[in-house]
Amino acid sequence: MAIKQKKREITSLAQFSFYPPSLTAFTARLVISFVPTGQQPITGNGIEKYLPGATINDFINETATVGQNTLNIQEWVTLDANNLNEWDIESTAPTTCNHATVPVANLPTCTAWTSPTAGTFTMDCKFTNNNQQVEADHFVVTVTNGLITKQTVTITLDNQLVQTNTITYTVTGVPTAAEFVRPTTCAPAAHRSNLHFRNLW
Repeated sequence: MAIKQKKREITSLAQFSFYPPSLTAFTARLVISFVPTGQQPITGNGIEKYLPGATINDFINETATVGQNTLNIQEWVTLDANNLNEWDIESTAPTTCNHATVPVANLPTCTAWTSPTAGTFTMDCKFTNNNQQVEADHFVVTVTNGLITKQTVTITLDNQLVQTNTITYTVTGVPTAAEFVRPTTCAPAAHRSNLHFRNLW
């Protein structure tokens, strides 16, 4: 379920973004559900710290059990006007920090976030993946009393539903910039072409 580096497939209204621009910084506990069509769901939990600005910082520490194996991934992501960078450490290789960089021009392009009803925001992204399949992702974010409470992503390949991902959020506070400092094992970092960010796509 890792993000693959993708090429642009359509021209659209806005560049990919993690959350609606009206959302401010938050720290939240996460409950995560991946439901591949026709397969057993995968559930997990974690913590996310999100700090928007000229450079967006995002940190996720998530744990999920797949079969008999429990996997933990820590991810540090930055997004600025030029590049998306991701560093991650997986529990299967705790002394290795992986790093990937994707130029903004190569990120998915998406419709602008819209709010069809009060407290609900939606965004659609569409691109061709590495297998030359047309992938469409529909994002729905729910905000209650100004705080994010839920995100659902439905994923189709060539118009066939392949996965539905749901994250529920319990906001507990606001992070500071100091909380996004990466471990020393992440500098210098090994480079790769694939991104794990959010394990959503």
